[in-house]
Amino acid sequence: MTRCDGRSARDRRVRAWPRRCAAWPAPKRDTLDQALLELALFYRDILMVQLAADVELANSEPDLRAVASASSPEATLRRMQAIMRCRERLTLNVAPLLAVEEMTLALAEG
Repeated sequence: MTRCDGRSARDRRVRAWPRRCAAWPAPKRDTLDQALLELALFYRDILMVQLAADVELANSEPDLRAVASASSPEATLRRMQAIMRCRERLTLNVAPLLAVEEMTLALAEG
């Protein structure tokens, strides 16, 4: 069944889908934001180990050394930028699933 504008009910539902997905409740967004900050802190610690900086680390150093030896500081910076880009997109009401999926792909690429 179509309305006078020529769109069917299905077309209207499909077009409204991204708006419904982006409308996550604030507590879920806050929880996701906190998890992203903790992930960024983990990569910051990895970068500090890679650069041999004399700073206090938030995570245990043996775990960090294993991850730090597997990549370059440039790759770690790109991963941190992907996390911050995800946080920024969440504030712009991008669907959280899409923002996190894009970040996950960027983290895998390095």
